[in-house]
Amino acid sequence: MKKNARPSGDPLSEELALLGHDIRSAISDILAGLALIDDSRLDLSDRQQLDRTKATTETLAGYLEDGMATLLAQAPREVQPVRTNLSRFLGDLSRRWSYSADRKTNAVIITSSGLPDVVLCNRNALNRILSNLISNAITHSDGQPVSLTVSHPAPDKLHFIIADKGPGFPENIADRPGHGSAGNSALPAWEGHEGQGHGLGLNIAQTLAQRMGAVLRLHNQAGGGAVAELLLPISIAADLPVPPADTSCLMGKTVLIADDSAPQLLLLKHYLAECGARVTALRDGAAAEAALIVGQFDLALIDLEMPGRSGLEICAALRNHPAKTDKPTSIVILTAHQLPSIHQKALAAGASRVLVKPFTSASALAAALCGDLPPAAEPRPALDATAFMRLLDIAGPDMAAELLARYQEDLTSVQARLVAGLAANDWKNLSAASHVLIALAGTAGMGDLEQACREFNLAANDADSVSMAKHRDAMLNGLADLLSFVKRTALERQDLS
Repeated sequence: MKKNARPSGDPLSEELALLGHDIRSAISDILAGLALIDDSRLDLSDRQQLDRTKATTETLAGYLEDGMATLLAQAPREVQPVRTNLSRFLGDLSRRWSYSADRKTNAVIITSSGLPDVVLCNRNALNRILSNLISNAITHSDGQPVSLTVSHPAPDKLHFIIADKGPGFPENIADRPGHGSAGNSALPAWEGHEGQGHGLGLNIAQTLAQRMGAVLRLHNQAGGGAVAELLLPISIAADLPVPPADTSCLMGKTVLIADDSAPQLLLLKHYLAECGARVTALRDGAAAEAALIVGQFDLALIDLEMPGRSGLEICAALRNHPAKTDKPTSIVILTAHQLPSIHQKALAAGASRVLVKPFTSASALAAALCGDLPPAAEPRPALDATAFMRLLDIAGPDMAAELLARYQEDLTSVQARLVAGLAANDWKNLSAASHVLIALAGTAGMGDLEQACREFNLAANDADSVSMAKHRDAMLNGLADLLSFVKRTALERQDLS
C-alpha cells in the first residue's frame, strides 16, 4: 500500500466518504429535477440556459468522483481512457460555455474540422482541462469572445486551441518550470502575480495533461491576447473494438434506465452507451415515473421491484397519463423472475416486453431489446472471476472501490433478509431477497448460485417449503462464498493502491 494513502479506518477518510456520498445524492436529485423540467414552452435563450445548467451539473458530478478518488485513494499517475464520442463531447461543452448574443456575456465560439467520431481518451480529464482553460480565458477576455478550435492534425493526435483578447499570460510564462512538457511538474501558482488569477486553474490543467500524456503550451499573441494549446494523444475508432452490428437498433436512441441495484445500473448504462444510446440512469421508481411523464424517451428499462414505485405501477401510471407525442415511450420491464404470471402482469400493465436479467454483453442486451425473441440463455460457470473483474474494469479506477462497497452492502443486506425470512417463514421477504440475489450472482459470474436462487425464488413464490429447503443451503453457501470473494477482492485492490 502507498505510504501516503489513508487507512480505511481513518476518521477523516470516513468523514470524506460520508460527505462525498451526501454530495453525490444531492447532485443526483438536481439532475433528476432538471430532467423533469418541460422546456417546450421556454424561449430559445431560456432553453440554452437550462441546457447549460444540465451540462454543468453533469460535469460537476464527474468532477466530484475525480475529487473523491484523489482524497481517499490518492490520484493515479495516469488517467483511464474510455470511448468518447467527440461530437457529443463538444456539444456538451458548447451547451455549458456558449451563450446567445443577446445576453451580452462572453461567448465561446467552438469550431472543429475533420474529427473522428469516436476516440479513446479520458472524457472527464479532458473536460476539466478545457473547462479550466476556457474559464481562465473568459476571466481575462475583457468581454470579448473566446474561441476554441479543435483539429485532427495527425492520426493519433487532437489539437485544441483556446484564444482570447485579454492582457495575456504573465511575462516569460514559457520559461517557467513545468510548462510545455508532459514530463515536468505542474505549473506554479504564480503567487507573485497578484490579481491576475492564472494559478490554480492552469495548475490543474497542466497536471491532468501530464497524466493523459498530453502537451500543454501557453503563449501570448503578438497583437494581444493569450493562447493555450493542448496536443492530446488519442486512439481513433479504427483502432478500437467496435460494437457488434446487431446493436445498431439502439444507435442514437434516448433511453431511461431505472434500477435500484448499483451494479446492474452500471452495467446496463455501459452496454447501452456501447450501443450508441443516450442514457439517463435513476435508482428510484418515483423519480423514474416523473421523468417518463415529463420527458421524452424512445425506450425505458424499468426494474420490476424498486423503492418508491414498482415497474408495474409505473406502467399503469403511464398508461393512464395522456401521451405527449404520437410516439409514446416503449417500456421494458427487467426482472430476475422467470414466472409466467409475472410476465403476463407486466404485459397487461402496458409493458412492451419483459426481459430476464442479468445481461452479459451489449450485443446480448441489444438482441433482447430489438429482436423478436430474447436470446437463449448461455451456459454459466459455477464462478467466473473474470466476469466480476470485467465489471470492475467497466467501472474504472475511480468507481471500482465504490462498486465493491455497494456490492458488499447489497449482499450483506440480502443475507440478513434471507436469514430473517427463513426464521419467520416470511414468503414475501424471501421472494424479494432471492430476486435481488439472482441479479447480483449473475452479474458476478456465479452461475451455480444464480440457478440455486432461481429455484429458491420459484419455491418462495409458491410457498413450497419442501422445494425451498432443497435449494436453501446451496443458495446460502453460495452467497457466503460470493461475499467472501468480494471482500477479498476489495482488500487486494486496496493493498495495490
